Amino acid sequence: MNTNPPWAAYKFIPIMGMLFGNCMVGITMGIKTALESVHSERDIIECYLSFGATRYEAMKPILIKSMRNAMIPSINNMSITGLISIPGMMTGQIIGGADVMQAAHSQQIIMFLIAATTTLGFD
Repeated sequence: MNTNPPWAAYKFIPIMGMLFGNCMVGITMGIKTALESVHSERDIIECYLSFGATRYEAMKPILIKSMRNAMIPSINNMSITGLISIPGMMTGQIIGGADVMQAAHSQQIIMFLIAATTTLGFD
């Protein structure tokens, strides 16, 4: 984001707020799906474990489904950004007088960071 030092408060605090605020929704959806799946499919998991599967092998289908559900908000936001809606950060930069291309570039970086934060946070 071209800030020196990278932790300068005027950029670091808003970016961390956007990342944490948006990734919480995805992580919550993923954990909810995982817990519901473990509860509903406990017999299958116990069967896998009794036949010698590792924890990872027994939980892999549930983790895949949960990760898919966790990424839904991020993917939906990325699919409409710039075409249907102009996100708040980009709008604020344009109204504040920043270059439109720079505002779009910053918004793309933030959208990808949100997706990465959700993926790493759920993983």
